[in-house]
Amino acid sequence: MCGIGGIYCSDPDEMFRIIGIAIDFLKRRGPDSFGVVSVDPSLRQFSQFTYLGKTNGFSDLEAKIKKYEVFKSIQHDLAKGERKIVLLQTRYSTDSRTCLESLADQHEIQEANTQPLLITHRGERGVFDIGAACHNGNIPAESKMWMIGRINPLSAHLADVDSRYLTELFMQVSREKKGDMVGAARWMVDNILGSFSFIYTDGSSIIGFKDRWENRPLCLGEDPWNGSKILVSETGVLSNLQTFKLIQELRSGEIGIINHDGTHKIVKTIGSHAPRRACVFEPVYLQGFNSIFLGEWPNDETRHKLGWATAEFYKDTIRTLDLLVSLPSSGDAYFRGMIQAATLTNPDIKGYQTDWKIENRRFYLDARDSKNRGKNTGGHKFGMQAALYQDKIVGKVDDSIKRGDTTAINYIFSMLAGVKEVHYFIPWPPTPFCCDKGDDTPTDHELIANGLVRKGIITLKDGRYSYDSIERVNLGVSEMLQDKAREMVEEGYSINGTLIKDMMPEMRFDKLHIHYLPLDILKSVFPVDGCYKCVDGVEPPGWNASPAPNGETCALGLPSKKG
Repeated sequence: MCGIGGIYCSDPDEMFRIIGIAIDFLKRRGPDSFGVVSVDPSLRQFSQFTYLGKTNGFSDLEAKIKKYEVFKSIQHDLAKGERKIVLLQTRYSTDSRTCLESLADQHEIQEANTQPLLITHRGERGVFDIGAACHNGNIPAESKMWMIGRINPLSAHLADVDSRYLTELFMQVSREKKGDMVGAARWMVDNILGSFSFIYTDGSSIIGFKDRWENRPLCLGEDPWNGSKILVSETGVLSNLQTFKLIQELRSGEIGIINHDGTHKIVKTIGSHAPRRACVFEPVYLQGFNSIFLGEWPNDETRHKLGWATAEFYKDTIRTLDLLVSLPSSGDAYFRGMIQAATLTNPDIKGYQTDWKIENRRFYLDARDSKNRGKNTGGHKFGMQAALYQDKIVGKVDDSIKRGDTTAINYIFSMLAGVKEVHYFIPWPPTPFCCDKGDDTPTDHELIANGLVRKGIITLKDGRYSYDSIERVNLGVSEMLQDKAREMVEEGYSINGTLIKDMMPEMRFDKLHIHYLPLDILKSVFPVDGCYKCVDGVEPPGWNASPAPNGETCALGLPSKKG
């Protein structure tokens, strides 16, 4: 879920602007930390900057001060030399060591894992290579172990993330191919199993590519006015930069290259690749609303249509609502489509999109148990004013439900605000299964919808999981979320130190209702031949194939890519 970028720009002030806007946009993909590596191509000199934020235990104020200091250091570095190449990443932590002896060790590992990684790798005859890389995605454990065995020798870098081994293997294969980075990139695409997009610089140019299924996004853009170029996770970054335009979303087997003089090219390789199986959850949940999925489907338009379809499907429920609101950020684009359709069914309904009059940052929910103590639980989705919610039947629009914590906590706040009932409208279908290639959820049992499998509401039929009745699905998830909200209150959750069960001893939990958009309707609105593994449990063909023992060929048994 991380966000990555590789930038060429000859103007220091413009480079600093691009870095700031890119990090600000991509932090939705990686809120835990960010890193920047700048390079002087003429001297191949590298500078590295990292920001760990709250992952290092900083308070809000301390984190802001630290971020300011990091950006000032970056600005000073860009001004002092010809730093024309920059790599950056916003990181979402999914893999780190947990059994460490001290907080100092944890900080050291956290800092080492923050990308872009700057790696010095000892090759043949003791010759050292230096390079920087960033990566977005997940590599299965079997493939990771295969990579470690293929790298000889490993560097002394402390990072334990997939990106380290991808980088070191890429550097080694490049060296084996006499410096041919394009050939090394093609080898990586053909041999590495998993879901990834990858950007690397050796100090003289930038190269980027993605996995064979195009599961993780990567596009190439340019500013035609000053010649700046960028390889970046999402096209929404180009929109926010305003002067940039999209050159191309990279396809499987395509390698984007930005040279030291600012010229670029896209190399199309020939190899064995699976048919496109991009993660369809990516545009529904992970990407920004103004990004374009696979360079073809504008996310804002897609979400607007899905919101409209959801309101159409639940017309009868819409008629009972007094108020329809979006959960901030995640539900906004769906809400816009939904409120337009809802007013046709219920002309008296009132709607608010991320209106800080009703959704604000005044309150934060804390837990008395050790799991959540001291964490900011995202109060911007929970604070609300009772004046607008009192005695109302309220509909709320969100993009999806994964673990269900956000929905349960939002419901608790809604009841404290005096709501009669809360109906949550969710365009993305229930997700009973984890996925190491799309949404980064570690295990099935963490997902609220996995309970539908255990209850027999979602069953295996003809090789895939499905359900017979969306009503049973909605009722099943509603009951599980009601239980989750009840448990939170009973376990001692509080607002600003006051226990919720003391604030509202007679809180009812049977007024929470879930309304999913059926999968067949979603597919009719958004006809992408992608991966729905988190919904139906089906792995696309070839995803679990193993690399050949010699490490030179991956026998996938897949049809060659046409065109």
